[in-house]
Amino acid sequence: MRQEQEEHIDPSVPALIVKYGATRRKFRPIEGDVTVLGRAPGCDIGLVSPEVAPVHCIIVRLRTGWHIRDCSGRATRINGKAVHNEPLCNGDTIQVGTFSFEAHLPPGSGMALPSPVNAAANQRETDHVQQSRRRFAEMALNLRRRVRDLEAEHHGEQQVLGRERQELDRLEQKLRETHQEQLNKKAELDSRSAELDNYARHLRREAEKLQQDQQDRASQLEADRADYEADLVRLRVELEDQRRELSTWQKELARRQTELEHTGHQVMLELAEEREQLLAGRQQLECDREQLANERLYLDQQRQEVVHERAELDRLRDVAPAPALAPVSSRETQLDASPVDRLEAARRLLKQLAERRRTASPPASAG
Repeated sequence: MRQEQEEHIDPSVPALIVKYGATRRKFRPIEGDVTVLGRAPGCDIGLVSPEVAPVHCIIVRLRTGWHIRDCSGRATRINGKAVHNEPLCNGDTIQVGTFSFEAHLPPGSGMALPSPVNAAANQRETDHVQQSRRRFAEMALNLRRRVRDLEAEHHGEQQVLGRERQELDRLEQKLRETHQEQLNKKAELDSRSAELDNYARHLRREAEKLQQDQQDRASQLEADRADYEADLVRLRVELEDQRRELSTWQKELARRQTELEHTGHQVMLELAEEREQLLAGRQQLECDREQLANERLYLDQQRQEVVHERAELDRLRDVAPAPALAPVSSRETQLDASPVDRLEAARRLLKQLAERRRTASPPASAG
């Protein structure tokens, strides 16, 4: 409700209408002949922003009209142009820091004409102007001190601005070169556009030719399709014959597979029997090997006894003549004969040695 009351303005009252800025009141009336705008608490229109000076600018009503004066050195702008002391007209856009205002100055409001009837009002306005001037003088003193403190900073800022100005000149030169390049590119693009138009016409002619070729190929494809369908019917008949023949082969293959399985079963049975026979023969062979080893051991023992007896016979032969022994067949003396034959020959030989020892022992005892 309060905002609606503030938005309802009197068209006959000079005022500043806020267009941009963080402020609750969008309508700021201009009261008196001097109106101070700034960040300081004593200003008529206070603007809270770090980009606004304590006393940024003043608006003065003279007999010749309204004027605005910059007091900050931070470029107060009227309609986008930086000003120092310029006349102010109705509808002008005032930019103060981050704030933007529209000047609402009704006709006739820029003249201060004294009138006896309005003497009390003029006296109040005079007091207000004097009070504003005193505040302005105090602010000016503070600003002088502030200016002295900021001169050193401004000197550094001016150097930075000089470097930035040189950079801007360089960028401007580069921009001119870029603009010239863009003009050259535009001319080249125009030339290429003409070439593209010619190429487009050529493509349209080629498209017409391709369309005609496509129609001819469609007719040829339709004829080929009829031939392919006839070939397909013939292939289907042949495929059906081959399928029946394949079915016959599959039945024959199943029958043969059954026979092979039966034959394989019989072969497996025969192999099992042969394996059992082989296992039995292997066991018999192991028994024969064990018996042969025993006989060989026994034969080695008998051979050692024969060697001992032969040595004894040689000793007795040296002492007395021995009767002649019965000749032993070559079969009995062969070492490579069968174990049974060798065993029998060894037994006979031992018997002969025993008889010889009995016949040879009496003469030895007599002597």
